[in-house]
Amino acid sequence: MTASVSRHRALDGPRIRTRCGGSVDEERQYMDPNRKRPKPASKGWRAQSIGVFRHLTRPGSAARTEGLMPGYAACAYRIAMAAGRVAGMAKKRWRDADEARTDLKEIRRLRSRIDDAFADIERALSDKVAGRTGVRDVAASEDVYETNGLVGIIGLSLMEESAELAEHIHAVATGHSSMDERRERIGDEAADLRTWLHLADTMLDIESMTATQRKWGRFMATMPDEVVESLMPKLLTKEQVNAAYAAVGSRREGRKIA
Repeated sequence: MTASVSRHRALDGPRIRTRCGGSVDEERQYMDPNRKRPKPASKGWRAQSIGVFRHLTRPGSAARTEGLMPGYAACAYRIAMAAGRVAGMAKKRWRDADEARTDLKEIRRLRSRIDDAFADIERALSDKVAGRTGVRDVAASEDVYETNGLVGIIGLSLMEESAELAEHIHAVATGHSSMDERRERIGDEAADLRTWLHLADTMLDIESMTATQRKWGRFMATMPDEVVESLMPKLLTKEQVNAAYAAVGSRREGRKIA
């Protein structure tokens, strides 16, 4: 979630580009940690994150000049989405102890897809096809950009931050690090992920609480009865109720359930 200082500063006033003719003195002044920085007009990380994202992806920005979906970015999507499918299969087999959750044919197909994507990203980053795009319908992508912004970057960021968060959790779960050693970094990555989820909700006009309640309802409908019953409060027996009344003290003395 960082940008090159020499190219972008969303909240620090005018940009200085020494690579494009700015003086060294200007850069030194710009990089001085003791210089006075104007306070952002918007308060809070939610409002500021939206402003930063819009600034970094505005028309004429470096991100925008790279295109709506560069070929290398499309390849990264293919790799991450296939890896996510594998992670989901592993999770369900582990959680449900069900071998049917992992289909070896599907795993081989996903591995082939990942291998193909890696080969394509090497070609996409080569000099011969550096400008190739992953956009299928340019007009439709332009409409999305005009309405919702450069949302393709949000998707990549969500995959990046999820992987970084998972890396630290994996280290704790496998005993390579203690929770105390990783707690701050886990918190940092969770914060990054939360920020990009907020941007996805905002830029794509999603009411997150409504969507979460709707999706959770569908998830619970797939759960077996014993899972649903485990969430229900247990009814007390008469003996337990009378014992509770007796424990209250003299004000409850003599009060019994028939």
